Amino acid sequence: MNVGWGRPFDEPIEIPGGELATLLDAGRYIAKLSLRDAITEVMIDARVHPRPKGGCSEG
Repeated sequence: MNVGWGRPFDEPIEIPGGELATLLDAGRYIAKLSLRDAITEVMIDARVHPRPKGGCSEG
């Protein structure tokens, strides 16, 4: 079983020019973004994948 930073996502995240398949991929991608770009990415994700009112989507 692959765990930790290298564990594959259930569904890769599509990004311009490729995809993010693991948490490590996502971390490296975010680290390369400027703060403004990172905030924009979070805002877009929140609009595309809204969370239930009142908090976390896990449960």
